[in-house]
Amino acid sequence: MAQQQMELGYEGGGVLRLKVDETAAAAMQAALAGGGWHEVMAESGQHWVNLAKLVYLRLDEAPAGVGFSGT
Repeated sequence: MAQQQMELGYEGGGVLRLKVDETAAAAMQAALAGGGWHEVMAESGQHWVNLAKLVYLRLDEAPAGVGFSGT
């Protein structure tokens, strides 16, 4: 399953960057309409997000690796 970089922007300027799989990214997008607290399972572990304090959500395909790709 492909990894995505999720960036959560909070009131006051705080940003949380997580590497998540496609399922977790889709679940987060679906949860935005509901508000409240949402669990996010990321590469770094389990995180609980208060959606009421969230200003933005950014999803981007995670980089394939480190270094030069040669393309």
